[in-house]
Amino acid sequence: MKCGKHVDELKPFGKEGDPLNGNFEGLKLVRRYRTMLEETIEKYEQILSEYKHDPETGTDNISELELKYGEENIDSAFLYDQLSNTIESSYECRDCIIT
Repeated sequence: MKCGKHVDELKPFGKEGDPLNGNFEGLKLVRRYRTMLEETIEKYEQILSEYKHDPETGTDNISELELKYGEENIDSAFLYDQLSNTIESSYECRDCIIT
């Protein structure tokens, strides 16, 4: 699912430690769980670090952040946060699974 190679092109996993702990000998794909977004986007990290929410009063500083960064960047930062914190499964070959 990650590199897009056809299963016939893949080298099978070896015994324990080749390249994973556990015996996956002969398998060409192994299931792994990853976040939906693995890259870090500094601009969005900065926005999220400045976001403040008071659960007692229900107030936040979204309006202030929108003035500073723009509404589109704020929306994108929250989407980025959701994707970064959502786990999905994928089947990966021996090359992709260790990255």
